[in-house]
Amino acid sequence: MFDQNVMFYVAVACAFGLSFLLDCTVLGTRIKATGYNPAAAVSVGIDITRTKIIALVFCGIFAGLGGAFLSMGYLSYFSNGMVAGRGFIGIAAEAMGMGNPWFTVFFAFLFGAVDYFSVGAQTVLSIPYELLNTLPYLMTIVALVIYAVISQKKRGKSIEKP
Repeated sequence: MFDQNVMFYVAVACAFGLSFLLDCTVLGTRIKATGYNPAAAVSVGIDITRTKIIALVFCGIFAGLGGAFLSMGYLSYFSNGMVAGRGFIGIAAEAMGMGNPWFTVFFAFLFGAVDYFSVGAQTVLSIPYELLNTLPYLMTIVALVIYAVISQKKRGKSIEKP
C-alpha cells in the first residue's frame, strides 16, 4: 500500500474531494442538476453554461492528472501512443459508475487489475502476448454489454433488433 507512486495518493485524494464536492456542496448539486436535467436546472435559476464550463475545467484537471501519472509514474517518460486506448477504458469505468465517484473508482480498479494480469501473465502463460494485451479491452466491452443489458432491464425495456 505504501510503495505506490505519489500520483496514486493524489488520485485517492481526488476521489475523496470529488465525492465531497458532488455530495456536500452547492456547486455539486448544480453540476448534478445540470447533467441530469438542464431544463429543470434553468427553471430554478442555475446558469447551466457556467456550470458546464466549471465541470469541464474539473474534467480537464483530472485528465491532466491522468496524463501526469502515465508519463511520471507508469512509464517515467513520455512516449507517443502511451495512452493506448486507456481513455476508452476510463470512459467505460465512468459510465458504469453512473456518476458515483466510488463506483467509478471500483470499476477503474477492476479494469486496472485486468490490465495488470494481462502484463503479468505474459511471462507465466504460453499464450501469445498480443492476445493477452487485448484482455483489458475485451473485458471493457463485455462489461459495457452487461451494463447495458442490466440498465435496459431496470428500465423495463427489452433490447430489440432494428
